[in-house]
Amino acid sequence: MNLSGRWWSAGTVATGVVVGVLVGLERSSDSRTPGGILLAVVALAALVVAQLVWGRRAIEAEGTPSARAYGAVVVALVGLACLGSPTSAFVQIAAYPLLWRVSSDFRTGAWRSAALGAAVAVGSGLGPGDWLNGVVTGSVSAGFSIAMGAWFSSVYRYAAERAALVEELERAQEEVRALERSAGVDAERARVARELHDTVTQSLTGLVMVVQRSQRDHAGGADDAVTTANLDLLGDLATGALAESRALVTEYAPTAALADALARVTAAFERETGLAVELSCTASGLGREEEVAVLRTVQEALANVRKHARASRARVEVTGGEDGVAIEVSDDGVGPPTAPSPTAGYGLRGLHDRLALVGGWVAFGAREPRGGSLRAFVPTAPRSDAAARDEVAT
Repeated sequence: MNLSGRWWSAGTVATGVVVGVLVGLERSSDSRTPGGILLAVVALAALVVAQLVWGRRAIEAEGTPSARAYGAVVVALVGLACLGSPTSAFVQIAAYPLLWRVSSDFRTGAWRSAALGAAVAVGSGLGPGDWLNGVVTGSVSAGFSIAMGAWFSSVYRYAAERAALVEELERAQEEVRALERSAGVDAERARVARELHDTVTQSLTGLVMVVQRSQRDHAGGADDAVTTANLDLLGDLATGALAESRALVTEYAPTAALADALARVTAAFERETGLAVELSCTASGLGREEEVAVLRTVQEALANVRKHARASRARVEVTGGEDGVAIEVSDDGVGPPTAPSPTAGYGLRGLHDRLALVGGWVAFGAREPRGGSLRAFVPTAPRSDAAARDEVAT
């Protein structure tokens, strides 16, 4: 039995015992015969025994046939106790709450309260009491019980509705958390795919091109100097790919200054492709995320030049401003026939997504008189007041 059932049983038993003692102490008179007092005491004792033996299970199984039968027994025993002595009506203090406790809904509790009020009125009227007092006592007590039952029922309904809303909210929050976890996984997969495409994949592509060139040189009887140069280039590309792989695993951005990193990228591109690349970089003081975005943009633009442009020269211009960094990578190749969508092809789509994460944009199109041009913009994050003061002090 739960703790609630124990308290209900303890309260009912205590009330029945106290009222039984009060009835037993009454002196015999014309209106209170020893037989009536004995009947009241026996009825109250039976109520206590019924609560101890039966009532505990009835409370725990509200709304069941056992609970309904127990409610009828309580009404009958209270009526018999009032029939023996009007003082027994005090047991209503415990009887009304007990009937509500074993009722499954408001209607059942109200009917049982009305039945108990009628039992008190009839018992008091037929016993040593009088009809007027019995009817008034039964009506007032039953009316008060029904009113309190209605109030408690409304509170219980409100609490049940709140509990249902809280449960629904918790389910919705769990669904949102699941969606966020799924979105986070998808975003992380896309980020890793972009990083692989912009770093390791391009380095491996350069390795493949140098290997193919070395094979052609070897088949054509190239001298040792050419072979040595090819091997040196292969070593540099492999070292760069390894460094990029480690940086990707540890999510570590390039530690070199942006200008140095761009110079390394363009120099490697010249050695891989034989194209002359002119570099101009005036941007400085960028955050790590912004530097990575600029570097990956230039890498992707040069990769497009290598794959599609059939150019002989390229130019990389990175210009810093108050609002951000402007990037333009142009070439003198064939250029695109029409202005493609910024999400056409995996490389451009990945670059578009990367720049969108930092609030930037990318555009790609033809360049006059010939060639192609990729333009992009990476906004700079506003610095704190402390950072601005430090710069002024410097």
